[in-house]
Amino acid sequence: MEQFRTLPLTGVATSRTDALAHLFLLLARAFSYPTLEQAEWLTSQGFLLHAVDLAELVGLEGEELLNAAVRFSNAAALDAESRSHELRVEHTRLFYAMPRLVPLVGTRWVQRGGSLAARQSERVVVDALFRDLGLKLQAGKREPADHIVCELDYAAYVTAAEFQAWKGEDAASAHDWIILRDTFMVEHLADTAFGIARAIAEESQNPHLLFHAALLEATVQSCLPS
Repeated sequence: MEQFRTLPLTGVATSRTDALAHLFLLLARAFSYPTLEQAEWLTSQGFLLHAVDLAELVGLEGEELLNAAVRFSNAAALDAESRSHELRVEHTRLFYAMPRLVPLVGTRWVQRGGSLAARQSERVVVDALFRDLGLKLQAGKREPADHIVCELDYAAYVTAAEFQAWKGEDAASAHDWIILRDTFMVEHLADTAFGIARAIAEESQNPHLLFHAALLEATVQSCLPS
């Protein structure tokens, strides 16, 4: 989305809210089809260390995420060309080849009483949420509004706005942004993220993508009411 990615992908977070915004941004990049250079970074020890630092600041935990991180670390020892190639091949196989084994759109995963027509309206509803904030899809991008990348970008945007409100000691605005994010999580992103993460776990053996999926699930879970 235009003007969404204003945070540096390798920037140092200074609080839980700041780290959460960075994690959403990191995950949006992880679930975009990567160039060779991006795939090299997404499969590197540097990426893992940055993701773990953010996860610790947010307070993510769980055996599944830890095990996925260990497998990622072991696989990161492979040469960069092999890692990059394998990640791009797996993205194509799971997300883009027909029939798609793991659709990346919320219309596929969000349940609205089991009604096909209601689920298909997911895209319209999310697009309206973006317009309410004056946001629009980036020029030339093909992802629809309910694509996991767009939804993660939205989560990053509202969380970064919350962080800036806290910095400005504007508690009322910060709470408004929290309500926006929490509602979006419960009604849209959670079902999409959990459906995608679990489908990847069933369909893939790629250790890097499995970590991305585990990180996605843990990050979104941390935002839901207990």
